[in-house]
Amino acid sequence: MEENKQSSTSKNPKKSNNKQKKPYKKKTKIQTDSKEQSEIIEPSIAQSEIESKTYENSNTEEENNKLNEYDYFRLLFSDDIIDLLVEESNNYYKNVLIEKYGNNYREVILSKRSFNSYQYLFVTKGIKKEDILAFIGIRIYMGLHKYPNIEYYWNGSIIYKNIVNSIMSKTYFFLIAKALHFNEKKENGEDSSETDNDNKDPRYKINLYLEKLASNFQKYYTLGENITIDESLVHFTGRNAMKFYIPMKPHKWGFKIHLLCDSDTHYLYNMLFDPGKVGKDLLYFEDNSSLTESVVLKLLSKIKDKKQRNLFFDGWYSSISLMKKLTTMGYKNTTILRSNSKELPAKIKLEGYDKAYNNEILIQKYEGKKNYIICNKL
Repeated sequence: MEENKQSSTSKNPKKSNNKQKKPYKKKTKIQTDSKEQSEIIEPSIAQSEIESKTYENSNTEEENNKLNEYDYFRLLFSDDIIDLLVEESNNYYKNVLIEKYGNNYREVILSKRSFNSYQYLFVTKGIKKEDILAFIGIRIYMGLHKYPNIEYYWNGSIIYKNIVNSIMSKTYFFLIAKALHFNEKKENGEDSSETDNDNKDPRYKINLYLEKLASNFQKYYTLGENITIDESLVHFTGRNAMKFYIPMKPHKWGFKIHLLCDSDTHYLYNMLFDPGKVGKDLLYFEDNSSLTESVVLKLLSKIKDKKQRNLFFDGWYSSISLMKKLTTMGYKNTTILRSNSKELPAKIKLEGYDKAYNNEILIQKYEGKKNYIICNKL
């Protein structure tokens, strides 16, 4: 009995201690919660004050002068480019309708009262600048958000929910796609229906646009110290005489464009569309220059300032004669010379020789490769 009493008495203090500890624990929880709440509230108030201050000061000249992505896009794709595209597209589709219905095509199409047809939309609404800009924006959006079929962008299903349907109807989108035209005239202004195309530049439909774009690229940027020249392949699988096949590229078929870019920022400063074998003679810059030299000299001809820059390009453009010309122009060059080049000195091919000089040009062996690095003599 005594043992039971002792055990009961020994339990009772524990219970009493628990009862005493409970309110103490509750107090600590309440205190910690209140501290946490105060710590959370205070920064939010400070943040709201900062936001209100920045909101009040958002109408300053510095804030108004900031440009967004669309503003930069419109700097490069200026109004003269968009206006020319709108004019040519309207003229092209108008000529298509005249050939089909005659000069009174408007009355014929309106009498049909087929309100959802491409022809009815063109006669009643036409193609405007804001429509072309919306069309370009939709095409960029489609490139970022790809669906199995282009018509799925106007599908009402939740799976294919997107913003395209709220911007432009499907019928009007395909109207612009059918009417979109760059230039239906030759470079000499003659009618494009003539078959005598022997002396015609195969790039005549896009030449004016490329010139305007390149001019805008150069207008709003100054090249840095390091620049590079390389070729890019625009993917294309249709039929065209200007199409190239380059097996080392990710897309093996397409149009080749030579690019002059800033090595540090990757900014495109100048470009040259390669017409291929059809217009190969159009790329030559000087009578005594090869094809690859002419491409490099043409791209560099748009740089007006005489600052000394470091130029990098690959083996397709390289030659010792080009290096000498660029050295006289003030460029420091680094490139790769192929091992089968006729300009390669015979001395460097011998064992024990890792480098050779050709006037001011240094030719150095590249370990583990068959090519050689050439650059200006230091």
